Amino acid sequence: MNMTKMTFAACISAATMVAFATTEDQTLYVDKSAAPGGDGETMSTAFNTIAAALAKAQTGWKVLVAPGTYDSEEVVDADGYKNRVYITKRVHLKSTGGKDVTHIVGRWANESVHATIPGIGADAIRCIRMDSGAFYSVIEGFTIRDGACHTVTDNVPGYGGGVAGSGTSSFVVDCVVSNCTGVRGGALRDITAVRSWITRNTGGSSAGRGVSFVNCLITGNEGGGGVLLGNTFVNCTVAGNPSGTFMSNSGTYRIYNCVFANNVNMPSTATKVLADCSVFNSYANAGFYSNSGTDIGNSVKRIDGCDYHFFAPLVNDWRLLPTSPAVGLGNASYLSDSTLLYQRDNVDYFKDLYGNAIPSNGTVNAGCIQTVGPVPAGGAVQFAGPSVANGQTSAGKDLYAFSETYPAQFNVKPVLA
Repeated sequence: MNMTKMTFAACISAATMVAFATTEDQTLYVDKSAAPGGDGETMSTAFNTIAAALAKAQTGWKVLVAPGTYDSEEVVDADGYKNRVYITKRVHLKSTGGKDVTHIVGRWANESVHATIPGIGADAIRCIRMDSGAFYSVIEGFTIRDGACHTVTDNVPGYGGGVAGSGTSSFVVDCVVSNCTGVRGGALRDITAVRSWITRNTGGSSAGRGVSFVNCLITGNEGGGGVLLGNTFVNCTVAGNPSGTFMSNSGTYRIYNCVFANNVNMPSTATKVLADCSVFNSYANAGFYSNSGTDIGNSVKRIDGCDYHFFAPLVNDWRLLPTSPAVGLGNASYLSDSTLLYQRDNVDYFKDLYGNAIPSNGTVNAGCIQTVGPVPAGGAVQFAGPSVANGQTSAGKDLYAFSETYPAQFNVKPVLA
């Protein structure tokens, strides 16, 4: 055996492996509480800003972020506006502790330059911007809140107060996006959101524009110009979005394995809808089904009124009731490439909002949660109209809790007719 050749080959192989690790498998670390001057190579020598890690990262690297509230960075993007996080290359930005303890917090403008949408202005700070080089990037495990876009223009400075993505080939996974504002996409713009809760955002297309939502919960978003525009929904629960035109009359909506309940002003004949294996109720008017380009599958159920679908929305328990027509209504094939254009090895579509496995074939439940709640033993606590629970929680007829789950700290004052 020629040991020289063997050694040379081994060296080449080792060098190749090192090069591959350097370009694709490297991990950097961020901890807001870390001392300045770290190199990011370990958690004990972590960077203390996300921006420092992203500046060092090469394409394909992972950046792990320790728990904390990241609300002080002001990173200027290509258009001259400030963001908390600015991603220009493909990376996997992931929290180590999850969304409950790791927050990226933007800032609304002091005075809005928009006549009706609050928080828009040059002094606003968006939470996250992703440039075209960031395609296939993944943002995982954060609460993304209080962000705003900067202008009223129809370009990136006017997009996505929470996340302005680089197209649906980039991903937000296991996140909460809340209290963000934007002119064209309050929470999200041009991204795929997976297993995320999009709640209480405002502005034009307040929950998202040009977004693919997969296993997402979308609640409490409101604003002019439509809550949603031109999006795809697979295994989503969309409920209690209180005002504005729920879906704009432009764009095409693809809706599969979903539950839409108690939303306002569903679209009319001008809106093109492709839907199957879904349940619609409350304000799903007849025009929703009559656009010439609309294709409504046989497994779509329309239920008028306020039928109970979920166990206790008021306390954020969105499990389906055993009696909901959404149970067993879905088709697992809609989670495949044929519906969702972009697939990534590190983004699993076959997990629900809570991380439970979804079968890869056959029937599944419609909505974002596959586990089914118990049969309620008692009656429901339900508000007849707009009310306030415990001084701060907005409550309407779509926000109810069955008696055995209604929390003691909420005071209910009965009103006699």
